[in-house]
Amino acid sequence: TVVPGDGDYGRARRCLNGFRGDRVWQQQAVIKVRSAQQVASAVRCAAAAGVTVTPRAGAHGFENEACSGQLIIDISPLDTFSISTGSNVVQFGSGHLHGQLYKKLNDVGLAVSGGTENSVGLGLWLRCG
Repeated sequence: TVVPGDGDYGRARRCLNGFRGDRVWQQQAVIKVRSAQQVASAVRCAAAAGVTVTPRAGAHGFENEACSGQLIIDISPLDTFSISTGSNVVQFGSGHLHGQLYKKLNDVGLAVSGGTENSVGLGLWLRCG
């Protein structure tokens, strides 16, 4: 957990796209999680405290929305990857970036349709699917 005043706070809260420079948020904390259980705990705690939450994998967002919550939950460590070779069914963690997933799929002769920006986090890009 990183909070304002910590040496790593500036790096931990950064966004990759500064298109909307007028939209700058001051997060109360940035938490880097290592499991879905930690995500659930952080969300429950934030909800109980009335704190807004934004999950973030790549910190990329045209409107800087990847940095909009009072609490940022950094899901980038959730980057598991497995493939069932018999059926070519792929399971991957929500912390992947487009570029990371493209590389892993390419290595086994597979591909997925997506964008051209390798730094986009898949956790939010795929949130509706």
